[in-house]
Amino acid sequence: MSIIEKALQKFELTELYNNFPGVIVSLKLKNDFTEECLFISENCIDFFGYSAKELRKDWNQFLGTIKTYDKEHFRSLLDQALKSNKRIVAEGRFITKAGKEIW
Repeated sequence: MSIIEKALQKFELTELYNNFPGVIVSLKLKNDFTEECLFISENCIDFFGYSAKELRKDWNQFLGTIKTYDKEHFRSLLDQALKSNKRIVAEGRFITKAGKEIW
């Protein structure tokens, strides 16, 4: 695949993700479970009040905005994904930048 084809593919995928009616987060971990790649769709600002750049800069702080009850659910799903190497889809309650609870 040429550089131009790769760039076009990346552009098209980004456009698709940014027009999806939800937030897409993709996290790739190394074998030692450290982060290798983090992608967050730009439309996250419409949901959380944080830009994708803000979330990538301080991802751990944002994860702290997950409501307490839902943290265990997310941990359980993440553990399953790490053990099986499969993708997960998760829903839960978050606190927005403005302090509002959203689902």
